This record gives sequence, structure tokens and C-alpha cells, in this order.
Amino acid sequence: STLSYFGTQNRIVTKEDYVIRALSLPSKFGSVAKAFVASDEQMRPDETSVSNPLAVNLYVLAYDRNKNLIITPNIIKQNLKQYLNQFRLLTDQVSFYDGYVVNFGVVFDIVGVPYENKENLKLKCIEKIKNYFKQDKMQFKQVLYTNDVENILMDIEGVRAVNYVTFTQNFD
Repeated sequence: STLSYFGTQNRIVTKEDYVIRALSLPSKFGSVAKAFVASDEQMRPDETSVSNPLAVNLYVLAYDRNKNLIITPNIIKQNLKQYLNQFRLLTDQVSFYDGYVVNFGVVFDIVGVPYENKENLKLKCIEKIKNYFKQDKMQFKQVLYTNDVENILMDIEGVRAVNYVTFTQNFD
């Protein structure tokens, strides 16, 4: 009925609703840069897991002054909890967790067209890759495909072929 619809208009019902609300936290309470919602998995004493359909795990990250991703300060998480309480369903149980940043590198080998300035071409390729992976565009659990990077490199004027693209991680 119309009355029941009216009552749910501002309510958080789906996982996406939690993400949207978390990212739209009023700035006077702080700011959430990235948010991700996962269903709850609870471990039983016999090592089997059971999912609680009413429990929500909300993972968040914030930006520092230099727009680097950081663990969300506790005061912002407390503010977010209060803010979400006015929209969540009474039966929902929300747990807050720190997200984590996975740093990675891209190693690539290209062939330029003859007479192309190789140093300038390399710089153009690096700039295109950096732009593609800007953290504003990245999301929690986003899958990375080497094919996407190969296509970006092939679209650069002066690139004749892409021999390979590899993602790396340095754990030093």
C-alpha cells in the first residue's frame, strides 16, 4: 500500500542502501571515502559457518588531508553509526570494520612505432595507467584485468604492440 511504501522511502533495505548512506554521511560528522557491505558469516563451535540474514558487515575507509586512503578514525565510525541508526531497519545488526588498501604495480612491455620517441611514449603509457587506476575510480573488492590495461596501452598513439601486462605486489 501507499502508506507502507512511504514508511520505507528513507529506510536502508539493501546492501547498496548502506553503501550510499555511508558515503553520504554529512560532512560535519566526517567523511567516508569507500564503503563495502558484506553479509555476516558467523562461526559455530563445530567450525561450520552460519549466515545471519539480519546482520550486516560494513567496511569503510577514509581519506587523509593528501587524499590517501586511511583507516577511518573511530570518531567518524561512531558518527556514522549514529547517522545510520536513523535509517536502518530495527532488526538489522550493523558491525563496522576497517577496510584495507591493497597497493599494486603494473609491469608492461610495449613496442612503439618506428621513429617514435621511446621515452615520451613510456611516459604517456605510465600516465594513462595511473589515470585508469585513480583511487577515486577504485572500489572495494574490484577485480583487475590485464586485458583492460592492454587495451588502454593499445589505444595510445605510437604504440604498435603490447607484449605483456602483469600486476605486481611488493610486500617489503
